[in-house]
Amino acid sequence: MSYLPSTINLIDEYTNLQIDRDIALSATPDEDRASVGMVFDNKIQQVINQLMQKADNIYYVKRKIESQCGAIDGEIEVLQNEIQRLKKRKQSMENAWKRIEERAIMLIETVGEENSSGNKVLRTNAANYTVVNRDGKLDLIDASKVPEDCVKVEISYDNAELRKRVIAAGGKTEYGIVPKTKSLLIK
Repeated sequence: MSYLPSTINLIDEYTNLQIDRDIALSATPDEDRASVGMVFDNKIQQVINQLMQKADNIYYVKRKIESQCGAIDGEIEVLQNEIQRLKKRKQSMENAWKRIEERAIMLIETVGEENSSGNKVLRTNAANYTVVNRDGKLDLIDASKVPEDCVKVEISYDNAELRKRVIAAGGKTEYGIVPKTKSLLIK
């Protein structure tokens, strides 16, 4: 297996060759400068060729990753559809249970016996069924009359609009900053 230098190593090598070339040319007599320069230029060109190959590989890696991300997005969509189907199935089962529970309550209230707590009870070989009264879900009639200590207020921000304003103000305001970042554009 051949040794493949990293991009960082190639950049270091390129920089060092440029420096070595400048030092060598400054210490070389005029008549030998062309040959010394050519030696360094050939080495520098080899490093540039390797860097160009690395750059081409970046393009292919990017395309491969985009392809894989697209496949993953497809899988996510399929799984989200399956999740929705299962949620609907679960809701259908919960609705079926509610209907069964309503009919069971009607049955117990009709044929059950009253216990010491005043609840209707039906005893069978499988189980004892009791209809009990419980407090249900709160329905607000007038939200303006809710006690202050029971009110929760959540603050949210329009980040997209704030970002635009901060950028328009030069990237920094008293309430936010949008730092400059570097990204790679491949055409």
